[in-house]
This record gives sequence, structure tokens and C-alpha cells, in this order.
Amino acid sequence: MSSQHTAKSFLIYGSQIVSLGMRFLSNIILAWLLVPADFGTAAVVFTIITGVALFADVGIADSLIRHEDGEKGDFIQTAQALMLIRGIVIYGVVFLIAPLTEDYFSIPGLTTYLRIAAISLIFLGCCSVRIIILERNMQVIPGVVIQFISQLITVVVVIVLAIEYRNVWPLVLSSLFSSIVILILGQSYKPSFINIKNINITYVSDIFAFGKWILLSTLFSFLIINSDRLILAKMSDTTITGIYNLGLMLGSVIFGVAGALIQKLLYPVVSDLSRSHVAGQKLDQEIEKTLRGFMPIALSGSILLFVVSPIFFSYLYSDAYFDAGM
Repeated sequence: MSSQHTAKSFLIYGSQIVSLGMRFLSNIILAWLLVPADFGTAAVVFTIITGVALFADVGIADSLIRHEDGEKGDFIQTAQALMLIRGIVIYGVVFLIAPLTEDYFSIPGLTTYLRIAAISLIFLGCCSVRIIILERNMQVIPGVVIQFISQLITVVVVIVLAIEYRNVWPLVLSSLFSSIVILILGQSYKPSFINIKNINITYVSDIFAFGKWILLSTLFSFLIINSDRLILAKMSDTTITGIYNLGLMLGSVIFGVAGALIQKLLYPVVSDLSRSHVAGQKLDQEIEKTLRGFMPIALSGSILLFVVSPIFFSYLYSDAYFDAGM
């Protein structure tokens, strides 16, 4: 079991490194094509959408992994329907508050940007939940491949559009492109169709009962991790916000790797042990085993980022982005 965990940990680490490499490369290219204000506007758009989505996080994916009946047809159908309903509701909320946010932040066109970018929430609501079932069984490769392909296609499309149009729209549309690719690939590999009639009220109750704890944690996470961008956008302008967001992106590398490790490996393992009614000591051992392999990498990575950040932005970005490395 330990060797399997190690191999999967390295796979997740490797996929995150490749993903981050593509993200850095694309951002370097886009930084030479676009101005900091474009990145600032996009940061506000995605922070607002993320915030609204987190306020409606009822733990559907988490319930698919942890619930004893997570692999049963009725539970999957219920989860799939709830995913779509959630996506539509969130989009409706974003659509309604978009004009208010434009007035509040005084960013021209923010209403349109939000309403277009948020369509991705509906597409994501249609994505196959059976991919999550694979993660439940610690089969991480299909999800990693789907994420990689979607990111690669999105990066290429966004860069091509940025070369052509030189404005914020390629950034705003990036989430839309990504969600469409994930939807197509996921449903092609593991189809999961939506049938509202198959919603099981008992399972809905179970999901929401667990989801209230997920909601509470995600709200605190949003306030801690994302609220600074909105505060900065209100107090300054999109140019400063864009520079800050690029610096934050580099600084959050370790956090992103840790999140992927927890989501794709640690949580499924703990959930499996919990469903098997394994004693708490065994759970502690599994968590300690995973953290023991990750913490040295996290520490060394954090120190490395602290050292190379100024050099990174000095040599690879234009002078307009120099402060992002400080």
C-alpha cells in the first residue's frame, strides 16, 4: 500500500509540476502581449465567480468520495442532477449581481465579463461525476490526463486569441474553454447523463447534511485566500491588482500542489478507511505517512520560491511586472 501511495504521490507531484510549467510559460507569453490591467480585471472576474461558487458549495464531489453508497446508480444520478442545478443557480446569482459589482469596483465592462465567464459554471455542472468515482477508488490517471489536455488546449487557444486581439477577453474566456474541454473529455470517457426524475431525496438530504461543514470551511478558505484581491481592486486599480495577482500566482505554487495531493490522494484514502470503520490510529498513520513525504518538498519549495521570485520576474517579464517578484 505504501509503494502505491508513493507512486501516486509522485504522479500527482509530476502532473502539478507540468501543469504549473504550462501555466508559467503561458503567463510569461501573455504578459508580453497584454497589460497588467488585463490581468487585474481577469483576477476580479474569477475571484467573484469563485466566491459565489463557494457560497453554494454543498459538498457534492466530497460526498461522492466519502458516502457509503457513492458508487450506486441512484446516488450518482442524484449527484449529477445536483451538480447541474447548482451550476445554473450560481450562474443566475452571478448574472444578477454583475451590474452591482461593476458599480462597486468601477471596472468598465465587468458586467459582461462576469456573465460570459460564468457560463463555465453550467458546463462544469454537466461534467461527468463518474470521474470523481475514479478518484474515490484512487484511480488518479484519468482525471490527471483530462486536466492536462484541457489546460493544454486552453493555453494554446488563449495565446492565439491574445496575439490577435491584445485585450482582456482571452483571459476572461479561458475558464469557458477549459470547462468545455473537461465536459467533452469526461463525458466521452465515463458518460454520466442527467435525469431529474432519478433524484433520491434521502441522498439529497445526506449530501446537504455533510455539505454544511464543507460550506463553512470553504467560506473561511475564500476569505483567507481570495479576499485580498477584491480589497486591493477596490482600494487601487486593475493595474496594481494584475501585478499583485501574478506575484501571488507564483507564491501559491506549494499551496496548489498540497491541495492536489489532499484532494486526489489523502482524502480518498481517509474516506475509504472511514467507510471500512478503521480505527482512528490507522487514519492518523495514513495522514502522517502522506505528510512525511510532502513536508520536506513543501519547505524546500517555499525557500526556493522566496529566492528566485525577484530573478524570475526581472528576466522573464517586461518591466511593467517587476514589482510582482518583490
